Amino acid sequence: MLRYLNEFFSSYTRLLKLFSLIMVLQFLSECIQAQQVYYSEINKKERANLDFQIIGKTNNTILIYKKSEGDHQIAFYDEKMTFIKSIEMDFIPEKTINIDFIKKGDSVIVIYASVKNREVSCYMSILSLSINQFSAPYLIDETEIGFLSDRNLFDVWASDNKNNLIVSRKLIRNDEVELKIFVFNSALILTDNTLFLHAYNPNKDLLSDIIIDNEGMVAFALQTRRRAIDNFDSLVLFVHRKGEKDFSSFPINLEEHFIEKTLLKADNINNKIILNAYYNTTKRGRVEGLFSAVHSLKNSTLQKAFNVLPPSFYSTISSSGSRGEIDNMDPKQILVKRNGEFVLVAEDSYTETFSNNNWNRNFNPAFSGANDFYFNNMNVMGNPNNGVLTQRRYFANNIVVAAVDSALGLNWTNSITKRQMDTDADVYLSFVLMNQGKDLQFIYIERDQQKHILSRQSIDFSGNTNRFATVKGNEPLVEFMPRRAKQIAAREIIVPYTYLNHLGFAHLVF
Repeated sequence: MLRYLNEFFSSYTRLLKLFSLIMVLQFLSECIQAQQVYYSEINKKERANLDFQIIGKTNNTILIYKKSEGDHQIAFYDEKMTFIKSIEMDFIPEKTINIDFIKKGDSVIVIYASVKNREVSCYMSILSLSINQFSAPYLIDETEIGFLSDRNLFDVWASDNKNNLIVSRKLIRNDEVELKIFVFNSALILTDNTLFLHAYNPNKDLLSDIIIDNEGMVAFALQTRRRAIDNFDSLVLFVHRKGEKDFSSFPINLEEHFIEKTLLKADNINNKIILNAYYNTTKRGRVEGLFSAVHSLKNSTLQKAFNVLPPSFYSTISSSGSRGEIDNMDPKQILVKRNGEFVLVAEDSYTETFSNNNWNRNFNPAFSGANDFYFNNMNVMGNPNNGVLTQRRYFANNIVVAAVDSALGLNWTNSITKRQMDTDADVYLSFVLMNQGKDLQFIYIERDQQKHILSRQSIDFSGNTNRFATVKGNEPLVEFMPRRAKQIAAREIIVPYTYLNHLGFAHLVF
């Protein structure tokens, strides 16, 4: 009897030790995977409305562009956000209207546009990080505009591998759009210069963002509607291949469906162009499903599908199952898988204006320009003609994720349910997407008794959701701006924040 008791307690002791070891390993694993937050030191000269861009990370150094009182500079931080140095950009003119940065290897490509009288000019310069020196500015293009014309003419796009770069100039005049495309190769040598002319009515027509693939193919879509208040009932894809003179057009039959904003993506793995848009079957109806199309660059064939969103989807975003929860879908990003499947990420966002005690939903970000996604800081404004005070409220609600298979069937849909609203500014709304390969992680702000809490949820590529603990390091009076955050490594993002009306940056490592 004593021998059996000894064997029992011996086995029990071994199990207890094994259980303790497992618990310790799990604790250590959680400690290793726990996020770390590093804050930059607040500079009292850098106010909350400072113009900035997060460029990226190189050799454990984080680069951030800042513009303060007309001075342009690139600031260098270490991984703990300790300021190292800054490089002045003395060559940037005073009247610069926009500036873009593309980090490529050990270089930073700087493309900027400036205006002088009625002349708008676009230049390129390259910062060599090995010697911390800029090249002499290279003139890409210049054009003359009217006194009342839009000066924001130039946009910059890059291929996934950064070996092809586009600078586009869009000018609308005399009921015509003039789109000029400049293509640069990996050595930043101009390899293509193409002009696209087409009839255009800004109230009825919408050009998509331009895409370029790793081989230098350029494409965009043109949507058209019959009336300014309707959704779009016509869609044409334009493709320009390297070595060709003009764009080839490929009309896409929407089969009496009406679509919202179209998002394009170059599938460099399968040599295709992917198009996505949410649709309905009436001119101004509620969102009913997802339209997807794939254009093959090998043989110019088109595959398309209209996938109805299942009733179960609406129940995940609304307790009442209301379809009105996603009436303002703004596609944000398409992620391509090697087997031809892809995932579309979109957000339900819109704006309301308040004037004379009447609310009016009269603006949908889905139909705004590409630059409107960043820092739409719209303040309270008065109309000097009639003295009417106008306010604007911004809404950024549910994030919707849809997975489409290679046959364009709808695999699954899921959502991150959130409700965000702010008045006169949208910099604290929306989210930052962190792609970790195994899942998509969404980081956004939730308010808790007037305190900003940085929340994190994920959706894996099977459609399963996971909610993480709130990001640690939330300090009193710190307000994060996830909309302008940027992923700089597999498990790292830089999130700007404000503190007592000053600007700072936080390095989050997961």
